[in-house]
Amino acid sequence: MLKDVLAWAQAADEALFRLLNIGWVNPTADWLMPWVSEIRLYLVPLIVLAAWLALRQGVRGRYVLLGLASLFLLTDWVTTSVWRPLFSRLRPYAALEGARVLAQTWRLTDAGFLAQAADSFGLPSAHAANSLGLAVYLGRFYHRLGLALVGLALLVGLSRIYLGVHYPGDLLAGYAWGGLSGWAVARLVAGAARKWGPAQDSRFSGRGFD
Repeated sequence: MLKDVLAWAQAADEALFRLLNIGWVNPTADWLMPWVSEIRLYLVPLIVLAAWLALRQGVRGRYVLLGLASLFLLTDWVTTSVWRPLFSRLRPYAALEGARVLAQTWRLTDAGFLAQAADSFGLPSAHAANSLGLAVYLGRFYHRLGLALVGLALLVGLSRIYLGVHYPGDLLAGYAWGGLSGWAVARLVAGAARKWGPAQDSRFSGRGFD
């Protein structure tokens, strides 16, 4: 019974991958998706965010910034160094015949990308874990920012399928791990701030803040 369920899930995962990776191919997405997926594109916004938290949000901002460092340790390092070797699921371009793969902007040619990434695993997706973890974490304290980041996380996830480097199931696992990590770290940071932060600061209340 369990074997049949897993086989069905694998087949559904592959079918959805083929739909999004091959069935939706168009020149606009070919140009856009590599940019959406390129990590270095987000470095400047992250630096600006860190500076804003540290310099403009006072003590509470520094608590949130400290939590961010802990969050990325979970969503990035644990994802790539613990979960991926544990599950050892090949990326779709290495396992599925006919999968379409696009090199990411600023990186390598298609052939070079395949050569250097052919032995890497994809379950769960670190892009998905990082992006949704950030959205859930910041959304606990800055609601509107969190909602915007959820939309970005979904677009990033779609780009990973379109580029041929992840199955939809890889993304779901990454979103689950990232969301759980973001929620847990936010609770720890809010609890620490209520205990040791400014007594008059209501932004670490149970409802969070905008």
